[in-house]
Amino acid sequence: MPKKLEPPQRDTGIPSELDINIDIDEEHTKKMKGIDPETGNSWFRESGVDRGEGGYRCRWTVKGGAAPDKSWEYRETHWEKADLSGYRELGAEKSGFNEKGETWWETWRELYNTSESSSSSSEENNNENNNNSNDDDHHPLSASCCQMVERSADKWARHVDTNSDSSREWQEKWWERFSSENTCDRGVEKSGRENRHAWWEKWGEHYDPNGISLRWTDKWAENDKGVRWGDKWEERLKSTSGDGAKSGETWREEPNGEVWRRTWGEEVFENGEVRKYGESTTDEKWDVTTRTGESAKTPYFDGGKPDTWEEALRKSEKLLNIQLDDSSTDESDYE
Repeated sequence: MPKKLEPPQRDTGIPSELDINIDIDEEHTKKMKGIDPETGNSWFRESGVDRGEGGYRCRWTVKGGAAPDKSWEYRETHWEKADLSGYRELGAEKSGFNEKGETWWETWRELYNTSESSSSSSEENNNENNNNSNDDDHHPLSASCCQMVERSADKWARHVDTNSDSSREWQEKWWERFSSENTCDRGVEKSGRENRHAWWEKWGEHYDPNGISLRWTDKWAENDKGVRWGDKWEERLKSTSGDGAKSGETWREEPNGEVWRRTWGEEVFENGEVRKYGESTTDEKWDVTTRTGESAKTPYFDGGKPDTWEEALRKSEKLLNIQLDDSSTDESDYE
């Protein structure tokens, strides 16, 4: 039984390899189960290896337990996958419920893959009829391939108070993607409810190797009175020159259909000038240009810096060390 039979924590992002601590049995086949004589709690642990075409291999271990009266139960699965294309994947899934009325599941996944590099595709097209080419010279990790590392986490939990009609539920989906071409994409989707209160939120970030970043967010909520409100904004920044733009919208809608809305924007120029403008449904309006008093090379917006490609690789050591399998069998080693 785990130390804490509780749902995952909110707003904790994507756990690292170290936090997940992938635990896969070395034996190809194992199946065990039992009952704790002191508590009566049941437990089980199973493991196996599945194989397929193209050198596909998946090593996995599943473990879990339950109380005698079924007041709590949990299940946890860990796996690692790979094939001869160079694809590698680590993953974990946890689920359970407890006597407090809490139910949950969460998944974590980290993968490495390769694809044709956008910078090399035109060169390959020009050379596709070259008589000196040799297919045997192409390797998944060659210079003509773009390497990718992706991480994601999906978490969900629900709590129902058995002593009242109160209930609450939430879900978060986190993801990030890094490439050897020094691009990065990150994002999250969040939603939740508590009785008749509900909310939803998304945000995302994109960074390219030319120093241009895009960040955005979109939020929405509703209370038990039928009032709805939200805001969203988008920011584009060029770190090499310090110029950029930001725009957004805030709104509120009453149950009677009355809507209030404000839109706004900001532009930053290389010469240090900043233009701020906007308007609202209550006749607000502004459009002013000022100077920041800072160097044009100093970013006006805080773009934040994600991991570099090298840092992403360092954090994926266990993933990259998964051994490839050249076995040709399509049968599972688990029976």
